[in-house]
Amino acid sequence: MPLMERPSLTAKQREVYNFIAKCLESGGAPTTREMMAHFGISSPNGICCHITALIEKGYLVRSATNTARCLRLAIKPNGKSLREAVGQLFHAYDGHGDDTALERAMSNLRTVYERSA
Repeated sequence: MPLMERPSLTAKQREVYNFIAKCLESGGAPTTREMMAHFGISSPNGICCHITALIEKGYLVRSATNTARCLRLAIKPNGKSLREAVGQLFHAYDGHGDDTALERAMSNLRTVYERSA
């Protein structure tokens, strides 16, 4: 799959993504229980399935494993994901660009990483 293409989201996945994005804007990632309460879901598995799908589709990343509030948006306002920034860096490093391209890729990676923290 090309770096710029992302699978589309179901309506519920889009709702979960938007809720997480809104929480992140106002301070921090929601816990599974907070999402369960917000969406009226009684099982953690229901939320976990949506989160797993969002991660697999490239919309979310986990900043840690088995830690509460570790979700981060993989897609940034500039449209770049951390995965895309790393791909750009590898492409430049593998001789597909000059030193300027490598520096630009490193700068972009730094920017995307800092926004995801």
